Amino acid sequence: MWLEQKPGNPIAHYIVPMASTHENDNEDFSSRLNKQTVYRAEILRRLFPDAEKFGGKGYGHHVAFMELPYDEANKPGILKSSLPINRLVSINSTYSNLSDYLYRPDDWKIYAENIILNRQQIVDGLTCLNKALIAFFKNRKPPSIMGWKIDERYWEELSRINMMSSMLPKLAVDHWGYTSEGTENNSENIQSNRPTQINASVMLAEYKNYQKAWSDYLHSIINFITQSHLILTVNGFIGHRPKSEHALVYQKAEELGHSCSPQHIHLTVVNLNNAKCELKSFQTEFSNRFKDLVNISALIKLEKQEAVSLEKVWHLWYQFAHHPEQYWKEAPDVRAAAITRKVQVGLINAIKKALANPQDSEWQAKLLSDTYCYEEQPALWINLELKDLTSLERAYAEVVDVLINAIRPLAYKDLKYFVLTNYWQHVVIIPMLQGLTSNHIAWRILTSSFAGDEPILSDEKSWKNIPQALPENAVNHFQFEQIKVDNFEKTQSLGKELAELYAATSHLSNFIEISKKLNSVGLDILQDYLSKFYNRLAENISTADSIITDLKNGIKNDDDPRLEALRQCENAIYPYGKPDDDQIIVNLNDCKEWSLLIHQALAFLQIMEWVEF
Repeated sequence: MWLEQKPGNPIAHYIVPMASTHENDNEDFSSRLNKQTVYRAEILRRLFPDAEKFGGKGYGHHVAFMELPYDEANKPGILKSSLPINRLVSINSTYSNLSDYLYRPDDWKIYAENIILNRQQIVDGLTCLNKALIAFFKNRKPPSIMGWKIDERYWEELSRINMMSSMLPKLAVDHWGYTSEGTENNSENIQSNRPTQINASVMLAEYKNYQKAWSDYLHSIINFITQSHLILTVNGFIGHRPKSEHALVYQKAEELGHSCSPQHIHLTVVNLNNAKCELKSFQTEFSNRFKDLVNISALIKLEKQEAVSLEKVWHLWYQFAHHPEQYWKEAPDVRAAAITRKVQVGLINAIKKALANPQDSEWQAKLLSDTYCYEEQPALWINLELKDLTSLERAYAEVVDVLINAIRPLAYKDLKYFVLTNYWQHVVIIPMLQGLTSNHIAWRILTSSFAGDEPILSDEKSWKNIPQALPENAVNHFQFEQIKVDNFEKTQSLGKELAELYAATSHLSNFIEISKKLNSVGLDILQDYLSKFYNRLAENISTADSIITDLKNGIKNDDDPRLEALRQCENAIYPYGKPDDDQIIVNLNDCKEWSLLIHQALAFLQIMEWVEF
């Protein structure tokens, strides 16, 4: 839409199509945004070779029901050194792939055995670390762990596990050097200087999920081993000195050029925690692919060793990283695990206690489950029983406040944060009336949202106030039943039209600010894109209007509260009033307020769904 020509830093402002926010593939949304932005920065790299930085900024992806922890579409200043010329990279890649081909295993059996060997090396290293940490906590005056219980050369070698042995076998790639593990299987990556169009092999695409699982696990554990070297040395010198003396040791280490910052310590905990969380996915992928090529009993034994050693070392490492002053004469590993368990039990008890003592008598809440998964991720399931339908939104806001008070304070480095987000990644709140749900809907909140002191519910995150459909397996598991009301299908259809309108107007509102900076060409590009939405908006409005009229005709009493819900829906779909000529007016500058009107109407309609139309 707009090329911002900042001196030495051109920036491309572009449209993120709404369709891309709904794509459902194995690549997450943030990765797609990153690729779209970098793609434009690479174009600018060719157009302005003398510039030092290049940027891209996307618009249209901040839509309902999607919260991005980091905006990958906004990269205003990518350094030139980060965007090498593709042709040179391609030549280098080809020669690198040809060289790698010589060292690749001949078949899948050898490859699987190599991975097993790497995994065993990691388990041995974690076992060594476990023993070292146990010895440290049991010793009243321990020396530095590095050089005492862990050989420094061994630990450095472990951080450099032979990556060549984990390369896929020769039959998974071509022998011309065009494909490798990093090759994408799509036509966009075919280089013009290649004599023939050769995509990544079908085999590479087939093993994509496995490769990602292995890469995620391996990089997390190797990052931890690499980063832990400094902590093992410095915290080892701290020994069991009181907390007040720790700063002096860290200061001395920094003077010697070994900065052991709180951020560095936190990163070791994060990477070890990531490895622990990613292990199960990798084990599943590896077993599914290679169980027929390896000794199955040995594989099962290895999987148990991995799980046990990682679980044990994580409890010990958190205490060592943040509390090296601890001294335990007996069973430090049991004591460290007990601290984590105590935090977990304390969290659950605090939540149960808070829910059992509501500040308002218009609702009651209880914990349904703390073990059942939401879309294969662990979750806390909360039943919100209402006495008055009109208090639905207020009850939701209040129960969220109750949870905030029960969980906070919560900092990202706290053990409580890792316990909360590891054991439960979602909080699912199901509104109910007399034990029945409305259309099997629920609110869902990421547990990571409770960290810090930012409000969880706000006008800027209005989509969090809109319930979503419960997964069918959850409905069956909890045996939820819906309220039976007349015209239920019609109100559902009306809700669907309003939800689509809300998503579309939220998407359009993303372009309000940038539209003021566009020249005539940019405005034409934007208008051409937006014009595709107008017909669909008109269809949504027309369908919603027909449903509203039909429902109104079924209501005989002018004082019926359901009429107010329908009037609110009508005002939301016609923010400028219902036109006489059926022509729909869309003013881009009003789309943000329009989306809020639709959101309010949708929330009110969801309350009225519980009442017979």
